[in-house]
Amino acid sequence: MNDTSPKTIHRKLVTRIALMGLLIALISGYTVWQFEKKEVGQSILIKTENGFKRLNDEVRHLLNNPGTLDPAGIEKKLITLLSRRDQIRIGH
Repeated sequence: MNDTSPKTIHRKLVTRIALMGLLIALISGYTVWQFEKKEVGQSILIKTENGFKRLNDEVRHLLNNPGTLDPAGIEKKLITLLSRRDQIRIGH
């Protein structure tokens, strides 16, 4: 028996459209996730490199002469540097 009533056809169409929508959403979501995962890694790497460059530029001259190290001066410079660091914003 072949039931071709409009109700059955509509039910099949809605089911197929819903399944295809779900499949498209899953594929799109996975693709975006993979792309953004790489972008976040690159962003972390760039921020870390910039932080180390800034640290090196600020403190290197204080460490050049090991015989006359000034721990208090180094600590003060590090505190100043840390207070100026980029703040992490929630969600970014």
